[in-house]
Amino acid sequence: MNTQKKQKTLLKIGELAVLVDRSVRAIRLYSELGLVLPQGRSEGGFRLYSRDAVDKIRWIQRMQVIGFSLPEIQAFAQAFGSFKTGREAATHVHEIFESKRREIEANIAQLNAVKDELDEAVCYLESCHSCATMYMPTECQSCDHQGHDPENTPLLFSGLYTTPIVNKAFMNMSKSLQNKERTQS
Repeated sequence: MNTQKKQKTLLKIGELAVLVDRSVRAIRLYSELGLVLPQGRSEGGFRLYSRDAVDKIRWIQRMQVIGFSLPEIQAFAQAFGSFKTGREAATHVHEIFESKRREIEANIAQLNAVKDELDEAVCYLESCHSCATMYMPTECQSCDHQGHDPENTPLLFSGLYTTPIVNKAFMNMSKSLQNKERTQS
């Protein structure tokens, strides 16, 4: 009877998966990596987890959001338990977190630069909605309509004209226009 009462406080793998919004396969993987260990098995053979597993899996999820891979999280958890003192463990965690913070700051700076480029291109292209439909896409490269300065076309847009697909399309359109002109003459 004591075993049945204990099992009622434990969660089957499927129940745990629902609580943490992960698949059963993900929970099994966490178990295989030693990150979340079952407390036992039910009479039917299901893995049983304590309520602490919910917090542990949420920790794993946060670590993944921060940018750690599962093998890194596994190594991190194993290293933490191997230190002789809490101070050593805390120093190690601090170093890892500080390194990850610097990495994230660099990523944010890079993403901000990309966002600025996108903002510039979107702003430039918004005026193109009112552009006359008689212009060919190839004319956009040196566009001076709608207040555009051909010398200051945003790189994200002007780069389209250096791609082989656009150059090939331009060549095909040029040949078509030349053929039309010949037939009309």
